[in-house]
Amino acid sequence: MQAVRAHRSALAGRGGEVVKRDVKTNVTLIEWDSSLGAGRLCVKEFVRAGPHCLLPRWIRHRPAIVSWRGASRLAALGIGRPDTLGLVIGKGASSYLIMRALEGFESLAQYVRGALGPAATTERRRAFLRAGADFLGRCCSSRVFHSDLKASNVFVRETEGGEWEFSLLDLAAVRFPRRIRFEDRLLNLAQLNSSVPLEITWTDRMRFLRQLAEREPFDAAHGGPSLADRSAMAEIARLTRSRRCVWSR
Repeated sequence: MQAVRAHRSALAGRGGEVVKRDVKTNVTLIEWDSSLGAGRLCVKEFVRAGPHCLLPRWIRHRPAIVSWRGASRLAALGIGRPDTLGLVIGKGASSYLIMRALEGFESLAQYVRGALGPAATTERRRAFLRAGADFLGRCCSSRVFHSDLKASNVFVRETEGGEWEFSLLDLAAVRFPRRIRFEDRLLNLAQLNSSVPLEITWTDRMRFLRQLAEREPFDAAHGGPSLADRSAMAEIARLTRSRRCVWSR
């Protein structure tokens, strides 16, 4: 509960850092001692106000519970995610997920703007695309589906060996279906495409889709549709245009 109190203090302007604040979720970064192996913690508060307070407890706090279970499943699968340290079900409307802060990570959008501009070499850009395709390919083969796969929910950092490490955020949006529908995968990629800045060129984007298609674990292998099909790429482009793209804001 100390982390929850520190979170509330941060929201009140007394220490810590407010990362996000809206009607549904509040996210803060708070300083912590080293006993948990983390210099800073991230606290995500799920707010269910108004008539939601009348719902049964397990429904009212479902987003936090789903996030906790999703983080545990991702850890077992070896998929990048924040380390979860605690789940607090509040007596009132809110529940809290307590995580280690993702130190050294940036959102995918921030990283692309800062590291993959005109000065980046072709080799470096292509290596980054391969690493991203490897990560999403592992997610797909592990039946991991993120229903809000935009660039602000994928974080990345460079490792000392010059590679990249990826992490999924917004764990309440992670699902583990027995089968990921091809239509949902196309919508997923349109979400990502529309939220990644234009430092990633259109040629880069097509190359990324081809690389991802090579990592398809099941549908294409059994005669199903493939991301390499022209029709699939055209549908991703159509879905992208139908969204509010980051470069048109």
